[in-house]
Amino acid sequence: MVNVFIFIASALAASLSVKASATPEARAVSCSQAARFGALFGLPAELTTGQSYTVTHNYTCSFYFGMPPTFTDYVLEVTANGNGHQPTILVARRTPEVTAAQPEDTFTFTVPFGYYYAPATYTLRTITTFPVSGTDGSPVLQQGGVYNGVTIIDTSVN
Repeated sequence: MVNVFIFIASALAASLSVKASATPEARAVSCSQAARFGALFGLPAELTTGQSYTVTHNYTCSFYFGMPPTFTDYVLEVTANGNGHQPTILVARRTPEVTAAQPEDTFTFTVPFGYYYAPATYTLRTITTFPVSGTDGSPVLQQGGVYNGVTIIDTSVN
């Protein structure tokens, strides 16, 4: 009976130590395909022209999928209700200095006094460029991105 108790206690202790050591790893590798281009944090739902905003782009899942960013463009673009004449507006171009151990790029951008179409729906889109190996092993640059819907409040229009 004592041996059974010792076995159960040992098994319980071992399972708890495995769970404790596996939990951080499980979080680090639980990346969906949709998250492979990273995630933006700190972006409000409304952006005002002339105002500065600080955001963080987390590339944890980019590194998980072997797609470290070379550079990232951040653009405002119309996604719906536009008149067909709104060009994409570049708000930031970054060469993120990130690693798998330090995957976050935090920066500030200012919404320019561009030409915004009031009924249109906008998105802040990231276009991340990353290297992959081509069929002969040479580097090939590919792009992908993340979309965050926003409303533009244009303070230059009275």
